[in-house]
Amino acid sequence: CSTAFHPAGNRAQLTARFNEILRGIVTPGVCDYSLDAQPSGDQFLTVRLDGQALPPGSDSWEFTDSRVHFLGSACERLKASTPLAPINVEFRIVQTL
Repeated sequence: CSTAFHPAGNRAQLTARFNEILRGIVTPGVCDYSLDAQPSGDQFLTVRLDGQALPPGSDSWEFTDSRVHFLGSACERLKASTPLAPINVEFRIVQTL
């Protein structure tokens, strides 16, 4: 059973919850990737573009809600890729027991 309502005490909380819901139903774009396996933190996730490891940050990527979202120049690189000039995207997850 899922939550039938989403309480919010003010406009900011309502907006944040609404955006969270939208992220869950909107089809991801070229800069969003859903992960099947879930790391327990950013330190257990390595993201590589064309073999180059990228640290998380405002110009590379962030991990939220089971997704890697590319930001800034990393997203622009993905948007500029073509079938003749593809970009290899790789995720490495260390799973802890």
